Amino acid sequence: MTSRNVTLNAEQRRHWFCIAYAFPPIQRSGTLRTLGFVRHLDRWGWDATVLTVEPNGEPLDPSLVPLIPSSTTLLRTPWVDIISRVKSVCPVGTKSITIPRSRRSLRDWLSRLLITPDSRTGWILPAVRQGLKAIRRRRPDVIYSTSPYMSAHLIGLMLSRWFNLPWVADFRDPWRGNPFREIPYRSLDRWDAWLENLVMRRATHVVFNTPAMKDLACLGDGGARRNGRSQSMRPSLDHKSTTILNGFDSE
Repeated sequence: MTSRNVTLNAEQRRHWFCIAYAFPPIQRSGTLRTLGFVRHLDRWGWDATVLTVEPNGEPLDPSLVPLIPSSTTLLRTPWVDIISRVKSVCPVGTKSITIPRSRRSLRDWLSRLLITPDSRTGWILPAVRQGLKAIRRRRPDVIYSTSPYMSAHLIGLMLSRWFNLPWVADFRDPWRGNPFREIPYRSLDRWDAWLENLVMRRATHVVFNTPAMKDLACLGDGGARRNGRSQSMRPSLDHKSTTILNGFDSE
């Protein structure tokens, strides 16, 4: 996108609702990509509302905050560490007690269910509540969600369906076929695949940051990794997806 300044009055400017876990002052690998979109789209006449998390416990870079355009509305919501909360309510017991293997397996399965598709599922409900209020106050032209964390797309899915708004899902890492994600239970792996398919199917448009990731997603299920099954193909995704590479911003 070529940067330029567009002079528009308040009635002419458009509005997009951005769901991003990583946003200043949080300094994660994806922070600059989303900040870049917010800054450059502001110059093209788009105001942004950014729904993100409170930066508690995250790496911070306060120098990024002044780069956020003044037209941007920031909504910060807490996220609940579900695993820690469950452990506090249901303690695993003392060292003197031996837990049967079946119960250990069930506890492990439930723990992994609570963090599928990622460890920030405790962000979903607070973010949806905040998003519902914000979109009722000012209805955006489009909803945009970016991952990781993949839970951002589930928030975008629910809000877009609730208000019948177009929704763009941006992927900075692959969902399925990611070597850093391991799901040892077949039932949870199927649940994870169903969630990814739902997001890919429901999104109005899908953006990837590399051509290889786009190709992987169009094959489906991590590149049809299960015996190369042809039914995993997503030919329709190719017609509603775009590659936008990570770039260099001299500013």
